[in-house]
Amino acid sequence: MRWPRQLMSLLFVLALLAGPPTVLLSLVGPPLEGWPSAAQAREWVQNPLTEQTLTAALTIAAWMVWLLLAYTVIIRVLARLRATVSWLRRMPLPTPLQATASGIAGAAVFGVSSHAITAPPPPPDTQPVAAGTLNDAANPTPSDCDVVADSGIGVAGGWLPRDVAEQVSAAACAPGPVRPTPVRGKA
Repeated sequence: MRWPRQLMSLLFVLALLAGPPTVLLSLVGPPLEGWPSAAQAREWVQNPLTEQTLTAALTIAAWMVWLLLAYTVIIRVLARLRATVSWLRRMPLPTPLQATASGIAGAAVFGVSSHAITAPPPPPDTQPVAAGTLNDAANPTPSDCDVVADSGIGVAGGWLPRDVAEQVSAAACAPGPVRPTPVRGKA
């Protein structure tokens, strides 16, 4: 878990950046109230080591240390940003084929629902004929077991090929029990 350590680091750096200026401004005040006048400069030249000048020198030194710390933090942040940007530039992007495949996979994942909507089967192109007489045009009267003559028949939930539809139709219209057709190669 790196994020708690990084958060503590960030809080410590923010305390280092915000703490010293707060303490310096509340205890001592700003480093200088303004530029010294000519009379103050003459007085300082005559007597440089007063309590006020020593306090001002220590305050300026504390502000300089804080500025050095702030400069160091800013340089480190900029170096890290530069490294991140260069890493992002070197990161390989997916090829167009990979992007297309991932887009299709995402669409398939997010587009699938538990209730599939199926389109009704297309209407038959030819007239239905009785079972067992798909190739026999002599029987013009359809029975209750009709199939489509060209490629198959639409049933609830799908489509049956012509051969399967013919076998199902023949089995449904057969007068007696239906015997299974033996499969070749099996005993």
